Amino acid sequence: MNRQFVLVMIVIAAVFAAATAFAQQHRPYDQIMKDVGATFASLKKNLDANSAAAAIEDAAKLQGLFKETEAFWAPLKTKDAVDFAKRASDAAAAVGVAAKSEKLRRLPLLTPRGHR
Repeated sequence: MNRQFVLVMIVIAAVFAAATAFAQQHRPYDQIMKDVGATFASLKKNLDANSAAAAIEDAAKLQGLFKETEAFWAPLKTKDAVDFAKRASDAAAAVGVAAKSEKLRRLPLLTPRGHR
């Protein structure tokens, strides 16, 4: 009986450890999105101010955040969310490339439609 008890306790501990490890693989989605919002606001401000160096940093951070978003949704097999995260990551990379090439004035992507 002691062997069975020890074996059951080991199995329970292993399941608990595995669940804890799995839960720690990803940050909570709401935290990722809060970082996206703050970084996007900073990117827009830096683009409006023609601050290329800061815009490049923000674009790179956004690209990483959207990769993290993609990694969050991939195990859940949510194709729409994964595809959106990929497109958003690609767009952030394009903004970074444009900022590096000093084409900041040609980025209407961050301007509401009809406003220039």
